[in-house]
Amino acid sequence: MSELLNLVGLSTGVVLYAMLLVMVIRAGQRPGGHQRYDPLLLATAILGLVWNVCALPAYELPKVGIEGPFPFLIAAGFSALGFLPAVVVQSVLRGERDAVRGGLKRVIAFAAYAVSTVAAVLHIHAVWAGGSLPSPLGMRLLTYAFIALVVPLAAVTRGQPGSRRALWAAALSIFAVSALHLSQLHQGDAAWPVELLGHHAALPLAVAILYQDFPFALADLFLKRALNVIALVGMAIFGVATVGAIHSPDVPLRDPRDVGLLVTFWVATALLYPKLRDLIAWFVDSVLLDRPDYALLRGRIGSRAQRQQDIAGLLDDACAELAPALSARVVRWREIVDTTAETATQDLLTRGAAVVDVPVAEAPHYVIEVTELLGGRRLLSDDRAALEAIASLIGRRIDAIRLSQERYERERREQ
Repeated sequence: MSELLNLVGLSTGVVLYAMLLVMVIRAGQRPGGHQRYDPLLLATAILGLVWNVCALPAYELPKVGIEGPFPFLIAAGFSALGFLPAVVVQSVLRGERDAVRGGLKRVIAFAAYAVSTVAAVLHIHAVWAGGSLPSPLGMRLLTYAFIALVVPLAAVTRGQPGSRRALWAAALSIFAVSALHLSQLHQGDAAWPVELLGHHAALPLAVAILYQDFPFALADLFLKRALNVIALVGMAIFGVATVGAIHSPDVPLRDPRDVGLLVTFWVATALLYPKLRDLIAWFVDSVLLDRPDYALLRGRIGSRAQRQQDIAGLLDDACAELAPALSARVVRWREIVDTTAETATQDLLTRGAAVVDVPVAEAPHYVIEVTELLGGRRLLSDDRAALEAIASLIGRRIDAIRLSQERYERERREQ
């Protein structure tokens, strides 16, 4: 069971980090051929992918008779793993900014990267010296250093919401335990809970980094897809483990009963996947991210908009509906007369809020501002998509009101 978990866990890590890398690259595309990638998210995807790609053959190929050694592969994988907690520290320190600001914060970030660099050098030295890999000293250094960094990190991030602080603290703690486990030159023959905690700490590190960087609208998509993959892998492991538990050692594994049971699990997984996907989407939206039912919200705003004949009243009603749904202290509209809306949008997005254009056929134009989000909430990609759909609905109603008013004025002049 532990060997199966190791194989499946590392394979899942390759898929998840590759998916994250593709999402980061796609999100970095800009109109006109310009590219702007967030360096931390890009580093997270590459480091996680390198760790899982290197660890998978290094740990699993010897189990199928392909002997190494894989010294450089192991050194590269563990070096990448050692830099992941440093990326978490930088992500925590920069918060919603683009860079780490403040002398103490920069010292902590420098210390984190310095520890990861020293550990990487120790792994490379072990390769050249023919020593044990990973370097036990390097992995213990990572363990003790990042446990020690939790205290100053908590002190300089007192203003962060409690849920964010709890997540990164838990992620660093899990990594510390994993590094201590790996420093004992473990070869993958322990019980499956030990394998899970000891070899797959890179996944909670990725979740912690993504949770710190919600403004880049990746965490919601990654989380849903990651949970889908993990759920499918979990069902597959459950099926194989069930067959292994009831299988008699005196009967070949190709016995028709075992094959029939495996096929039954495969068919059940395929039939249950749509329901499983919907359940995961509901869990992420309603429980983790606390999102409203956007279809219901859009219908309610559309119904009220149809009864409005005044543009200002229409926009006021929409803002009043959006404020509690988005957990925002301030949702307001304003009329724009120049082209500064895009700059304002970018400024607000860095603070975790948004400015959405209301598309209308003729001037004057309007935007809806969502600011001062409560409880550490961030607007993610699905939130912005819902806002844009609601703004489009409002824009169509404004055009209809203007057309009705113009028609009324024309008929009055003709009289």
